[in-house]
Amino acid sequence: MAGELIVLGNPVPLPIRIGIGLLGVITIMAGLYHARLRLRRSAAYRNGLALAGRVAFEGTQGEEADVARILFSAGGRHWRMTVDRRGAEHLIERPSNTVPAIAWLGKNDIVYAIDADGRSLLPISPGREVNPANSAPPLYQRNQKV
Repeated sequence: MAGELIVLGNPVPLPIRIGIGLLGVITIMAGLYHARLRLRRSAAYRNGLALAGRVAFEGTQGEEADVARILFSAGGRHWRMTVDRRGAEHLIERPSNTVPAIAWLGKNDIVYAIDADGRSLLPISPGREVNPANSAPPLYQRNQKV
């Protein structure tokens, strides 16, 4: 009886089934990566190295308006990372280029958690150390006309 209620037409072609399966695998891998980043973030808050410095908003990541690129600087060292833009709106609206921040580093000197101006930012990618002299220019200059 139950088989009579569900009537399937032509079966889905094999290439389409493979494509849908690959998209599912990519989605699962992205979810696992994000969960691992969240776990490392909480571990950095618990027993990571807290480093006081300043953070500057650099711009949005590509065409993604929901992802903001920031640069954290402390003691002559710099880390670039991407964060959720909704949490970083106060950085964009500030008249000054930088705000005080505290970053928590993991055992491998990678920033996994950052609090800017008293607000916790949600990282999309971990903060990797960069050399500003050799890195790409910022995506957005605050005083530059577009």
